[in-house]
Amino acid sequence: MTRFSVAKNLRPAALAIAACFGLSACLAANSALAPASVPNLAEADAPEVSRTTPDWLNLHFEISDRSARLPQFSWDQVIFHAKPGDCSKHRDAAGPSDCATRTTRSVIAKNQIWQQELDFKVGQRYLLTFDFWVDPDFIASGSPAKVSLARWYGSRLSQTPLFEVELDARRGVTFLGTTCVSAKDLDGWHRFSVRMRLAEDETGFVEMRCDSALKVGQPLLAKSNIVTTQPWHCAFGAPCRRKYPTPDQFSVELGIIADPVRGRFAPLPAEGLTVRMKRIEVKRLLVIIGRVEDL
Repeated sequence: MTRFSVAKNLRPAALAIAACFGLSACLAANSALAPASVPNLAEADAPEVSRTTPDWLNLHFEISDRSARLPQFSWDQVIFHAKPGDCSKHRDAAGPSDCATRTTRSVIAKNQIWQQELDFKVGQRYLLTFDFWVDPDFIASGSPAKVSLARWYGSRLSQTPLFEVELDARRGVTFLGTTCVSAKDLDGWHRFSVRMRLAEDETGFVEMRCDSALKVGQPLLAKSNIVTTQPWHCAFGAPCRRKYPTPDQFSVELGIIADPVRGRFAPLPAEGLTVRMKRIEVKRLLVIIGRVEDL
């Protein structure tokens, strides 16, 4: 994975508040300084060129070099959009370009912890939580495409994900095969949350909650005594024939990641797919309260 810098972009000067007297004067002055309205991304034919991120986005989140169509920012939301065949020609240590592998991607990425400014490390516990909204037209379209809304990667594993939050028109949003939000309930905003311990032995765990389960009741998924530094199918399914090296660095991508289907780009709807996210939080957990061992 590309290692992202820790420098933080400043909020554009256009967001400064105009000093003025009188209502009409204020409206006139501030209209010139107001940010431009969010474009209709479904009509955007080319990626945007700015990689500036707003100051409300968690420190160390940046727009990935592999994003073919750059995410947009509106108030407290990150807006991702992807069309069939979108891809980036950028290649790095993680492997060939997305155009070469027929992968479509529009994401923000992070490989350091907000505030603590530490790398993700083996043996530590983390929380990732965010609100998400999926264009209802994607579910209505019945598209066979499977899209990742979030992926965890380990260095030295190329583009093989450790875990991922998946979206498809039939099952809705799932994590490790467990439903977070069903397809029929996917309208409106929803919240996803996962706690995990990165471990190269059987001291790892994952616990997933969504929506009402965040406040009361049992988590939707809980697994303990598992290795979490290997791809998830090795920990949850049959033992992998291949032994993957233990990563020395980890990262997470949020947005839209559509893998190829039978060597072709994923069959996204012709008008594209839009996903919105807000209230994104990633942090190290020093104390775990009320964790469920297994479900």
